[in-house]
Amino acid sequence: MGLACTLASDPIGADLELQALPLHADPMVLALLPEHLFAEQGTVRSLIAATGPYFIAGESETTAAAIGSLIEGDGEKDDLVHCVAGLDMVLTAVLAGRGVGLLGEEQARSCHREGIEFRPLGLAKAKMTTYLFKRREDASPVLARFVERAQRIV
Repeated sequence: MGLACTLASDPIGADLELQALPLHADPMVLALLPEHLFAEQGTVRSLIAATGPYFIAGESETTAAAIGSLIEGDGEKDDLVHCVAGLDMVLTAVLAGRGVGLLGEEQARSCHREGIEFRPLGLAKAKMTTYLFKRREDASPVLARFVERAQRIV
């Protein structure tokens, strides 16, 4: 059993041994400097290549690709999404004027920094989902109780 967060709507693909159970979906917000183009908007409705790059905490190529698919504009999007070691690195990149941070709404509530503003990202696909991964055939009663409680709590 494991827990992971991702923007991917199908985090395990064609893996027939694993099952991904969504537990919680957290809408994404942007962390940005007050002078950024997006700061004028109450809710950001589109990510534009020209306003990046975009920074997200984690080391997931799947999440980076999912974010890349949200970015409008022509050209190569591989250099627009940067996965960094943690939330502090995302906020540091924003404060340094390197780009825009992407994080979950709940993360944003707990990490206010002077000089950074947050704007909701109003895209239906822009939700960081926490999944519980387990083997499909696992009949463990302990695991079944854990899954039941996890789904009830969130």
